[in-house]
Amino acid sequence: MPKINMKTDIKDLNKKQKSVLALSIISLLLVVGIIIFIIINVQDKKETTITAENNEEWKNTGLIEIPKEELEDISIDYHEYCVSKTEEYKNCLWTKVEDGKIVVEEKGHNYVYIKSVDKMGKEGETKLYNIYIDTDKPIIEKVEQLEEDKLTVRVKAYDNTSSIDKYLFSLDGKEYNQGTMTYVLKDLDKTKAYVLYVTVIDKAGNSTTTAVKIGNQDIDIEVPNLEITEPIVDEPVVEQQSEITEQ
Repeated sequence: MPKINMKTDIKDLNKKQKSVLALSIISLLLVVGIIIFIIINVQDKKETTITAENNEEWKNTGLIEIPKEELEDISIDYHEYCVSKTEEYKNCLWTKVEDGKIVVEEKGHNYVYIKSVDKMGKEGETKLYNIYIDTDKPIIEKVEQLEEDKLTVRVKAYDNTSSIDKYLFSLDGKEYNQGTMTYVLKDLDKTKAYVLYVTVIDKAGNSTTTAVKIGNQDIDIEVPNLEITEPIVDEPVVEQQSEITEQ
């Protein structure tokens, strides 16, 4: 009958038990790590809120520039943005920002969301920019001379997007800024005829100009066949931003 070496068998058993125990510990650590990762990400999402400002300022072109300090941050790999017509952006198409600038040209109210992505692929905070775009010129329907003691004209015009901001009247090279559609030319002689230039400007800076004869309509003077539309383009301005994050 063969001899049984109890010491050897116990050692072999201990080795197997240690191997199983080590594997169990490694598996447990992996599971714990995954759980911690999920908890951290869930907490990050729960702590974030959306805070959007309704800062309505119309433009005919919207330019957003990524802050210089973010462009110089070596931990950030790139920025991306999406443009939505509603505050819902979950299905928004994200696009990589080129040259640190975003140009928005779509008419109406645009919700522009921007976020950074670091070199590990982790997304930074999301920021919301409200961009209001109007590229359509105002429509001048009519410029009429009223039956008043003093020479008075009234402009009928409309703008369906940003609405009309102001009216400009120009006569003999002089320009008069007028906030209302009715203008009294109190120093003019009603028995004479004049060419009056009328410009209507909307809140985005788009303008329409036309020329009309005012005063004595029986006097024959040349009136330019004029209708000029020229957007008043300001220097690029970074729109007011409000920080948002995902819920």
